Amino acid sequence: AGFAGTRKDVLGTDCFLPFGYCALSLKAPKDPVATPDGYIYERECILESLLRQKLEKQAEAKKYEEQELRKARQARSEQQAQELKELEDFRRADQGLLAQDERHKRALDRSSPG
Repeated sequence: AGFAGTRKDVLGTDCFLPFGYCALSLKAPKDPVATPDGYIYERECILESLLRQKLEKQAEAKKYEEQELRKARQARSEQQAQELKELEDFRRADQGLLAQDERHKRALDRSSPG
């Protein structure tokens, strides 16, 4: 009920490439080349495919490099912002201490006999 008896019944002959046909173009090759694993390709088809894959990988590598540059710039920008914030906090604290110190000195000057 719905189950095929053999693998051939499940896949059928349409799923298999005839012997000697190009695995990319699915046609009989005019200038065949074979891989060490036994796959057969039309020379022109495999060269076009390899060239396309190479260009795709180069484009991906370029996108990755750009992404990493953006990340580095973002991290550098965040670090600079953090350093500026720390400097500003230090400056405010320093000014606050100086202002308190001046008030304290004035108060001492007023209270001292002299």
